[in-house]
Amino acid sequence: MVSFRNRYGFGLLIALALSAWGIRQMQDRAEQEIIQHGRSPEYFVQGLTLTSLDKAGAPRQVLRAQRLVHYDDDGATELEQPRLTVYDREKPPWQISSVEGWVSANGDLVLLEGDVTIARQEGPENRPLRIVTQNLRLRPDDDYAETDQFVQVFSHNDWLESEGAKVWFAQPVRIKFLSKVRGRYEVN
Repeated sequence: MVSFRNRYGFGLLIALALSAWGIRQMQDRAEQEIIQHGRSPEYFVQGLTLTSLDKAGAPRQVLRAQRLVHYDDDGATELEQPRLTVYDREKPPWQISSVEGWVSANGDLVLLEGDVTIARQEGPENRPLRIVTQNLRLRPDDDYAETDQFVQVFSHNDWLESEGAKVWFAQPVRIKFLSKVRGRYEVN
């Protein structure tokens, strides 16, 4: 017969073994970061969700990432598969996603690297919109983004392409196309 003390001791032993395994996994990841980036991360987070609120306490922006790695040497943060949602009280939110991202130490600049998609669903007062580009610079506090890369914009059967664009997500929403703009707009 197994006594309570033996079951408790056995459970404690398993918990310690799992903890040691988890610590070893974290050490292995930290060592891998040093090898890849030549510097040591201060911390990392798996499955991150950060919500910023407006003055009324409603969600203003939500940042999700598969993984966040923060470096103490320059205060920068790297993101894997970041997805930023920018809320608008009157219209559907903007969804911005990319392969990787970088956040400055003070958080006022976000660089989304690789393929970037900006999308907003159709609402009662707006058309659906999907913007595809690469390497987007975001100023989250200003609800502003820009790129000098090739940009494609799709809405229903309409499309537009440009070399570079600037986007203001707050009301009034504006998009400025920088050069070599061409497109098609169907009139019903």
